[in-house]
Amino acid sequence: MPPSLRGYYVYERGAEWGIPVVAPSAREARPIGFAASEIDCDWIDLRCTWQQDANVDGLPVGIVEDEMDALYRWLEDGTCDICGATDAYLESVNRKAVCEVCADKDTHDVVG
Repeated sequence: MPPSLRGYYVYERGAEWGIPVVAPSAREARPIGFAASEIDCDWIDLRCTWQQDANVDGLPVGIVEDEMDALYRWLEDGTCDICGATDAYLESVNRKAVCEVCADKDTHDVVG
């Protein structure tokens, strides 16, 4: 029986973005995220967080390449965490799902 897969968010400590990774464990997710060319940090600064609500059904082990697919899969309801918009393009800002309008506001409004 193959191991059950989970969704992880691999990122540099203090970074506002990271890499969505599907793996059986955090121990296996960290090296996958570290190998991504977008993360440029020392191993000791790499963090990995289990996304408990992530839907990884049908995804292979590795980096989730389609960022929109990744974003919607990581979120329970796919709404902006600030204004509640459901029909907007979402992006990750300070580990929150934020629509373009809210992201264009001062970033201190998004921190928290």
